[in-house]
Amino acid sequence: MHLVKAIVRYELVGNVAVDSGRVIICDPCNASELNYDRDASKQNGQLGSIVGVIHDTATGDGVYPVFAEWRGERLHSLIIRFY
Repeated sequence: MHLVKAIVRYELVGNVAVDSGRVIICDPCNASELNYDRDASKQNGQLGSIVGVIHDTATGDGVYPVFAEWRGERLHSLIIRFY
């Protein structure tokens, strides 16, 4: 049996600006469910049951690059580089 390794490539897809030291990842359709007063004090983790996640950058405010990791023709992950 031959295992074929997918070619992995990274593509810069944009940048994310951070002014609170934290980022939120969610589906835009669920963004209306976010509540700043409620969610601003939330520590790292899940927001609601399926709304999204929040996490600190560990490096504070700034503009951070976002990369897509492709394995073959499939999008495998999005990576935010906090450095």
